[in-house]
Amino acid sequence: MWDKDYDGSDRGKMEKLHHSGIMHWSETSQRAASFIYRVINQQLKELEMHGIISKKIFMELPPHSEYAITELGKTLIPLIEQLEIWGDSFRPEMKRILKIE
Repeated sequence: MWDKDYDGSDRGKMEKLHHSGIMHWSETSQRAASFIYRVINQQLKELEMHGIISKKIFMELPPHSEYAITELGKTLIPLIEQLEIWGDSFRPEMKRILKIE
Protein backbone atom coordinates (compact mmCIF):
# COMPACT_ATOMS: atom_id res chain seq x y z
CA MET A 1 0.00 0.00 0.00
CA TRP A 2 1.13 3.59 -0.50
CA ASP A 3 2.60 5.44 2.44
CA LYS A 4 -0.09 8.05 3.10
CA ASP A 5 2.48 10.38 4.72
CA TYR A 6 4.57 10.54 1.55
CA ASP A 7 4.92 14.19 0.51
CA GLY A 8 5.90 13.65 -3.14
CA SER A 9 9.53 14.70 -2.61
CA ASP A 10 12.48 12.80 -4.03
CA ARG A 11 13.08 11.03 -0.73
CA GLY A 12 12.11 7.44 -1.12
CA LYS A 13 10.26 7.80 -4.43
CA MET A 14 8.69 4.48 -5.31
CA GLU A 15 10.23 2.79 -2.26
CA LYS A 16 7.22 4.13 -0.40
CA LEU A 17 5.18 1.37 -2.01
CA HIS A 18 4.92 -1.27 0.70
CA HIS A 19 3.78 -4.78 -0.11
CA SER A 20 0.91 -5.69 2.18
CA GLY A 21 -0.91 -8.35 0.23
CA ILE A 22 -2.58 -8.62 -3.15
CA MET A 23 -3.11 -5.43 -5.14
CA HIS A 24 -5.12 -5.45 -8.36
CA TRP A 25 -3.86 -3.66 -11.48
CA SER A 26 -6.69 -1.09 -11.43
CA GLU A 27 -5.83 -0.13 -7.84
CA THR A 28 -2.12 0.08 -8.68
CA SER A 29 -2.72 2.24 -11.75
CA GLN A 30 -5.09 4.57 -9.84
CA ARG A 31 -2.49 5.06 -7.10
CA ALA A 32 0.27 5.59 -9.66
CA ALA A 33 -1.86 8.21 -11.42
CA SER A 34 -2.41 9.97 -8.10
CA PHE A 35 1.32 9.89 -7.38
CA ILE A 36 2.17 11.25 -10.85
CA TYR A 37 -0.40 14.04 -10.44
CA ARG A 38 1.17 15.07 -7.11
CA VAL A 39 4.69 15.09 -8.59
CA ILE A 40 3.63 17.21 -11.58
CA ASN A 41 1.68 19.55 -9.33
CA GLN A 42 4.73 20.01 -7.07
CA GLN A 43 6.96 20.72 -10.07
CA LEU A 44 4.49 23.33 -11.38
CA LYS A 45 4.37 24.99 -7.94
CA GLU A 46 8.16 25.21 -7.86
CA LEU A 47 8.35 26.65 -11.39
CA GLU A 48 5.71 29.23 -10.42
CA MET A 49 7.53 30.05 -7.17
CA HIS A 50 10.75 30.68 -9.14
CA GLY A 51 8.95 32.90 -11.66
CA ILE A 52 9.46 30.56 -14.63
CA ILE A 53 5.71 30.11 -15.23
CA SER A 54 2.57 31.92 -14.15
CA LYS A 55 -0.73 30.37 -13.15
CA LYS A 56 -4.20 31.71 -13.82
CA ILE A 57 -7.08 30.12 -11.91
CA PHE A 58 -10.57 30.18 -13.43
CA MET A 59 -13.28 30.10 -10.77
CA GLU A 60 -15.99 28.50 -12.85
CA LEU A 61 -17.51 25.05 -12.98
CA PRO A 62 -15.53 22.97 -13.28
CA PRO A 63 -12.67 25.07 -11.87
CA HIS A 64 -9.47 24.90 -13.87
CA SER A 65 -6.07 26.54 -14.24
CA GLU A 66 -3.88 27.68 -17.11
CA TYR A 67 -0.12 27.98 -17.02
CA ALA A 68 1.99 30.29 -19.17
CA ILE A 69 5.72 30.82 -19.51
CA THR A 70 6.92 34.14 -18.10
CA GLU A 71 9.48 36.51 -19.61
CA LEU A 72 12.03 35.04 -17.20
CA GLY A 73 11.05 31.54 -18.31
CA LYS A 74 11.52 32.53 -21.96
CA THR A 75 15.18 33.33 -21.22
CA LEU A 76 15.67 29.61 -20.54
CA ILE A 77 14.52 28.56 -24.02
CA PRO A 78 17.95 28.99 -25.70
CA LEU A 79 19.56 26.92 -22.94
CA ILE A 80 16.96 24.17 -23.31
CA GLU A 81 17.45 24.19 -27.08
CA GLN A 82 21.22 23.78 -26.60
CA LEU A 83 20.63 20.87 -24.22
CA GLU A 84 18.40 19.29 -26.85
CA ILE A 85 21.12 19.66 -29.50
CA TRP A 86 23.68 18.13 -27.13
CA GLY A 87 21.31 15.29 -26.24
CA ASP A 88 20.62 14.52 -29.91
CA SER A 89 24.34 14.36 -30.66
CA PHE A 90 25.09 12.23 -27.58
CA ARG A 91 22.16 9.81 -28.07
CA PRO A 92 24.09 7.20 -30.14
CA GLU A 93 26.86 7.10 -27.52
CA MET A 94 24.32 6.80 -24.71
CA LYS A 95 22.57 3.91 -26.49
CA ARG A 96 25.95 2.18 -26.82
CA ILE A 97 26.75 2.72 -23.14
CA LEU A 98 23.33 1.48 -22.02
CA LYS A 99 23.34 -1.33 -24.60
CA ILE A 100 20.04 -0.20 -26.10
CA GLU A 101 19.13 -1.58 -29.57
